[in-house]
Amino acid sequence: MNLNEVMKDIEELSIKDMRNLMSSIKEKNVRRIDTSIRQRRNGRTELYFKSVPALTTSWDFNKHSDHAECIREQVLSGVDL
Repeated sequence: MNLNEVMKDIEELSIKDMRNLMSSIKEKNVRRIDTSIRQRRNGRTELYFKSVPALTTSWDFNKHSDHAECIREQVLSGVDL
């Protein structure tokens, strides 16, 4: 059956037949999008940026980079800071 045949069959249904058909469909096919991975990723990013010290502190860049890398590794490992 192609799409045109299906559309033709649907157009030929009466209202009563269509109601019976819709009531016989047991599972409502509602599209749900799982956003848990994105929420977890956004939570990690937020935790990182809350924990990293600002570069405007009196540290030099190398010390800041090392500290930021340590915090990044902690965040990725799941340690709550």
